[in-house]
Amino acid sequence: MSGAPNPFEAPQAVEAQSIIGNGQLDLGTALSDSWNAMMRNIGPWLAVSFVGGFVFFLGYISIIGIFLLLPILVWGFVFFTLKTLDGEATLSDYFSGFSRYGQCLGSMLGFMFMSGLIAFIGAAPMYAGIFIGVVSGSGEPNFALLGIGYLFLFVWTGLVVVRFYFAPFFIVEQGLGAVEGMKASWNITSTQRVMTLAWYLVSSM
Repeated sequence: MSGAPNPFEAPQAVEAQSIIGNGQLDLGTALSDSWNAMMRNIGPWLAVSFVGGFVFFLGYISIIGIFLLLPILVWGFVFFTLKTLDGEATLSDYFSGFSRYGQCLGSMLGFMFMSGLIAFIGAAPMYAGIFIGVVSGSGEPNFALLGIGYLFLFVWTGLVVVRFYFAPFFIVEQGLGAVEGMKASWNITSTQRVMTLAWYLVSSM
């Protein structure tokens, strides 16, 4: 894409930790840049919110759509976001993944599967607390294990899950596979874990 240099651009995933200069994320600057970019593209963003959101909903309510449609729309939304930063986003960018359907589907399905597995590992102790309570016949979860599970999930999210936040951007912008994109995200966040967590929390609101 044309315009300002992409902060996620790297020649190789293994070198991703060096692609943003000193490797430090400034939360205020990131929020300001994101807001300004969205306002410059407010028309396309409104179109994606309504049209794209409706198409996403149609895919979500069907089993086949979850596996064959939603990954492409997620890819397209990431591409649309990157184009927004370049100041030239259009509604068609949201659907651009269909032009490279096989490649986009494979990489995004792989990422969604692996990120889902990572999230499940974090929630496993919490589920165990619920399951043990059910099979014991008490009808109530094991609150001690459930509390430990919530604590583990919080720590796991902060130390592991957020480290893969930028993987979709690497996958889309650099054409990386799911594993390579996740490695790149892990590398780039190695020196900015606190700020990555802060950005994750803010952007999830």
